[in-house]
Formats: sequence, C-alpha cells, structure tokens
Amino acid sequence: MVECLACHEPIPKSTALIRGGLGGDACTEAFYCCPSCGQYTLAIYKDSFFGKDSVSLSGPLSPAQTEPKLAIIARCPDQLNRNCVCEAHRAYFGAWLDDIWRGAG
Repeated sequence: MVECLACHEPIPKSTALIRGGLGGDACTEAFYCCPSCGQYTLAIYKDSFFGKDSVSLSGPLSPAQTEPKLAIIARCPDQLNRNCVCEAHRAYFGAWLDDIWRGAG
C-alpha cells in the first residue's frame, strides 16, 4: 500500500507498472492513482545486484503528466518481464535495458 503524496490517503493497488533491467540490476516503476483526489504517486523499486535495494516515491503527479506513460506501459505484452524488449519497453526505458545497452557499444 502506498500513501498518496497529495492528500495522504492510502492507495491499496497500483494502476500500472513496468519492470526493466540492466546487468544484475532491475527497476520497477509503479503508478498509483489516488481514488480520493485523482493525483498519481510513482513508486520506484530498485533491485541492486551488488548494492542495497531501494524504494522511492515521487509526486504528486497530475493525470496529464502520467497518462502518456500509462499509455506506453499498456502497450507492453509482459510488463513484469525485465528482459522484455518490446516497443513499449524500449520507449519507456530507453537504453536502460540489457539488450539495448549491449548494442550501444
């Protein structure tokens, strides 16, 4: 459960999430829409292969800021697959994906 950063109401479930990875690290970004005020809170979960895992929250984010990202996430057929390199993952994460990064050098 995440607390809305705008009105501090609890948000029990994420609206959308996507996971990507580079090397041994993985990043999951989860958007939470507050049913009380309609603002979004973004939770970023970083799983570090060699360091400490972390969670950070940012927001509040307006629907206008968030909905374009939600549209990208919705196009992915396997949002929790950190190894997915579909068009949506490429658009969302850019070079922060294993297969894309390997081809950058």
